[in-house]
Amino acid sequence: MAPKLGLSPKAKLALIIVLVIAASYAAGFLYLHPISQAAAPRPAPVYQQPQRAAPTGPAVPAKAESGSPATGGTATSSGDIEPPSRMITYTAEVSLESPDVQEAARRVEDVAKTLGGYVAWERVTLGEKPRAVVAIKVPADRYGEALEQIKSIGRLVSVSQNAQDVTNQYIDLQARLRNLKAEEQRLLELLGKARSVGEVLQVEDRLSRVRSQIEYLEALMKNLQRRIDYATITVTITAPTRQALPGPDWGSILRDAVYTAYTVIAGLVILTLGLSPLWAIIGVAYIAYRHWRRRGPAAEAQK
Repeated sequence: MAPKLGLSPKAKLALIIVLVIAASYAAGFLYLHPISQAAAPRPAPVYQQPQRAAPTGPAVPAKAESGSPATGGTATSSGDIEPPSRMITYTAEVSLESPDVQEAARRVEDVAKTLGGYVAWERVTLGEKPRAVVAIKVPADRYGEALEQIKSIGRLVSVSQNAQDVTNQYIDLQARLRNLKAEEQRLLELLGKARSVGEVLQVEDRLSRVRSQIEYLEALMKNLQRRIDYATITVTITAPTRQALPGPDWGSILRDAVYTAYTVIAGLVILTLGLSPLWAIIGVAYIAYRHWRRRGPAAEAQK
């Protein structure tokens, strides 16, 4: 025979209460969260990596042939100008974290020098919150390589890139410069034909203004060409901040406690109503058992 468990009445009562609470919690949880819904697999989140355009070297417009209407383009039979290859300027902003801000800034400078570039400007702030901002210029055909080397200097926080097509802007500057030079040539011819001092002064005044505009456009084109030839990368370096340990979220704890109590109460109600026929049968059986126990000693006493 299997040995009987020697549990006291109080232990049996506690065990029954625990079993009832556990069954109530399970019943309430299943009622609030059906099995079909809980077992349904959640779709895995889809992450789309942003497309990043691969940088190419700077596009240099072709040299104009004799009689061509614009530098960097060729004339067609209809008089239109064919634009040169696409001209792109590349810029990027990178944020890094490094325990040694000065050393990280020096490594950024080394990247620029190694790849044939230079440091455009730099600002380093020391103190409780050290911070450095370094802007470098690198050849456009080494832009991707420089960006990857800079990312490995510290912990990458963020990176943003921008590629701008300046082909139309370059062609517009070329056309305006060509027209001004043609006007300059006409003014020089008029200056040679001037017969009075007033005519000479008038032509020279106009010629001076045209030459000023030519110098201004030439400066714009040189600046634009430098932006095409050299990509700009601005690197911001900060020291890692110490994050304090988060304290207990009493709101979440209280919310979970209330939800658990609600689940247990719902389970008790469900068990009570669902097993009501069984409780009636058990009650009748218990009353019959007590009645039988009482009649047994009475019948023996009568004998």
